[in-house]
Amino acid sequence: MKKITLLAVLILNIVFAHAQGLIRESWSDKPVLHKIEGKLNDESAVIILDKRRIEYIDEKEEMAVYKTLHRIVHINDDKGIEAFNRVYLPVANSEDILDIRARTILPNGKIIEVSRENIKDLKEEDDQVYKIFAMEGLEKGAEVEFYYTYKRNTGFFGTEVVQGRTPVMEAIVELVSPKRLVFEMKGFNSDNKPAIETKDEKRWLSVTEKDIAGAEKEKYASEDGNLKRFEFKLAYNTARATNDRLFSWDELAKRIHRNYTTVTDKETKKVDGLVDDMKVEKLATALEKVVAVENYIKTNFTAREDIDGDDAENLERIIKTKLA
Repeated sequence: MKKITLLAVLILNIVFAHAQGLIRESWSDKPVLHKIEGKLNDESAVIILDKRRIEYIDEKEEMAVYKTLHRIVHINDDKGIEAFNRVYLPVANSEDILDIRARTILPNGKIIEVSRENIKDLKEEDDQVYKIFAMEGLEKGAEVEFYYTYKRNTGFFGTEVVQGRTPVMEAIVELVSPKRLVFEMKGFNSDNKPAIETKDEKRWLSVTEKDIAGAEKEKYASEDGNLKRFEFKLAYNTARATNDRLFSWDELAKRIHRNYTTVTDKETKKVDGLVDDMKVEKLATALEKVVAVENYIKTNFTAREDIDGDDAENLERIIKTKLA
């Protein structure tokens, strides 16, 4: 058994070494049970800590993304035991787990750590993969603690929902990236704004939400929009030659236009003349320009369904005839 455990530790150390610069999660060597007060004693379970970290790492010529979840749950009654005696952790792929640990802390101070061979894989019909394990010896007054780090699919948008059925005493969301990548984060149903700092050549966005009430299930209601959550996206890459904002609606419109539209040089010249006729350049705001363009087109152009032919979409023809 000791040889198996040692081998598992060595493998994980090798994996972490491969993901250079990745922050490694840890827990207290001498955990102490948390004190639950007031109305929280009436809850079946209370999440003491819900900590998430999304970290962007340069790996050779690619960008990799790792997510860490660290959670501590205090159990108050049998219903809480039933809810947390088995833990399901979603992963992108079972091979992408870098680190995973779980333990039960009993009221008498005894600690029962889940052995790695008891952490199993589960694959659902929709191909979603989970790491599952049972929390041994769980009883009233005990606490469940686990954390895991896994490599997730690379993406530059994300949402972290920090509110669910179980009340949360403290939720922490961290986003760590190379200093050149400037992410923005916004809270919904929350007034907290993320703190920004730079350390060890990394840019940190972090926000803490405390005393989150458990969300009540309301029949026939779409409740997701009312839950506390934090959304993030990549806004700038300072290593680029231009400082244009990334993933904006303006950029999306331009990409869609390039993908679906072919315009000749003659058409472009004709459109430039049309823009001059609209006289929008001297208008102060984007809203004024949008209104002016819309008004000009609706006043000077007619849309008809019976116009066809090979040149029906030709801009030179449309501008000349004022028919589209």
